[in-house]
Amino acid sequence: MKDTKSSLNNSGANTCICPIDRNQRLEDILISLDIPKSWLKNYLNIKQLNHSGEIEATMPIDVLMKNHINPDFSGPEIEILFEDERFIAFDKPSGIHSHPLRYDEKDNCLSFLRATNKGKYLNVNTENYDRGLLFRLDQKTSGVLIYCKNENLRNDIFANRLDAIALKRYIAVVSGNLDIPREVSLPLKAFGKKGRKMVFSSNGDVGEMVVDKLNYNEEKDISLVRIDLKTGLRHQIRAQLSHLGFPILGDELYGGKPSDRMYLHSSVYQIKFEGIEVKIGSTPKSFVSLF
Repeated sequence: MKDTKSSLNNSGANTCICPIDRNQRLEDILISLDIPKSWLKNYLNIKQLNHSGEIEATMPIDVLMKNHINPDFSGPEIEILFEDERFIAFDKPSGIHSHPLRYDEKDNCLSFLRATNKGKYLNVNTENYDRGLLFRLDQKTSGVLIYCKNENLRNDIFANRLDAIALKRYIAVVSGNLDIPREVSLPLKAFGKKGRKMVFSSNGDVGEMVVDKLNYNEEKDISLVRIDLKTGLRHQIRAQLSHLGFPILGDELYGGKPSDRMYLHSSVYQIKFEGIEVKIGSTPKSFVSLF
């Protein structure tokens, strides 16, 4: 093989694979980049350009850069609430992802890390896109999101997360004058295409939380509520409040009224684990201004 060139189809992004050894096979080059051999048949498109042996190889950038975090960030400004040698805490805006699922996704908190010269901290849990995140927030949920810089600490906290995360507090705005039992315990189960939605189901996993009404606006018929999560089921707050008749404002998936955003905010997270105690908070000022 005289020369090897790779053109990656991703909004015009191109790159070249240039082996030092001109006799090296293209397959060997790509396998050396940790691309599974089984993927080459499905994703690699090769055509010969001339009789001299020069070829062009095309492969999606998401395959070539599997498990890498894009260094470009396309989302809004992210405030760092706290940082020490162990953790970084973000104030995640509504509308961006906690982490990517593919290399070409740029509107996420981990691309923000790379874009702000903190990419060295992404060398944690490198086989998974969530890296050192101790938990995740839905795209439309804002607030406190904590990243662990140390892999061993991240693994230990994650394995003991029900005890290590001592407080998981959220603030929400719901439709109606909230009137439900303070302690909520309801089973939920994934429903619909790809389990997109969580619904009440007697044979589902039980989610527990404590809900307190903080304020009520009679004119707008909305309540400001505080939720302390005891468990961490997917969409738990959204699904349970909706099932009880008080959907979150802006959460149209669960019957909420249309709004400028989904009014759910991660307001306080507290870690207590083997001598470590960190408590991080964020106040959703736009929520309070509605009352």
